[in-house]
Amino acid sequence: MDAQMLEVTIICADGLKNVRKLWGRMRTYAVVWINDDVNSGASTRIDKDGGCYPVWNEKLQLRISSGLHACSLNIQIYCNTSFGKKLVGWSKVPLSDITLGYGAPNGLHYLSYRLRTKNGKRSGTIDFSLQILTQPNRPQLFNPSISMFPGQGSCQNNYP
Repeated sequence: MDAQMLEVTIICADGLKNVRKLWGRMRTYAVVWINDDVNSGASTRIDKDGGCYPVWNEKLQLRISSGLHACSLNIQIYCNTSFGKKLVGWSKVPLSDITLGYGAPNGLHYLSYRLRTKNGKRSGTIDFSLQILTQPNRPQLFNPSISMFPGQGSCQNNYP
């Protein structure tokens, strides 16, 4: 059976609720994971300049361990404060939204989802892309570094 990876590109967030009650700009980052397995998640770098409109444009890869239709992608945005991290917003994306939708099943899907606070109020939107990557468990039969044309690559023919 082929192992599947989910490539998530966290692009940006818009209109985040400012959780910094005092002075200073929000320094935010995104954390993503599949289903309830928080330990297998990944996070973006901290955006120090965007404030309520951060831009990350960062690719993260997550392993899909169960059936694709039963999975959901969890996204949480946090802000670093002097008192620790504070949740800005979260969203839960069923992967069936992309597998049962239009387009190629393993194509690149651009999505925008609403973020919610802990108590369910709106807290902006998150823009991201998803692509399902399949990694076969068999050896690679074609090596693109080997060229079949004379004079190129490591397979060279010596002609007189």
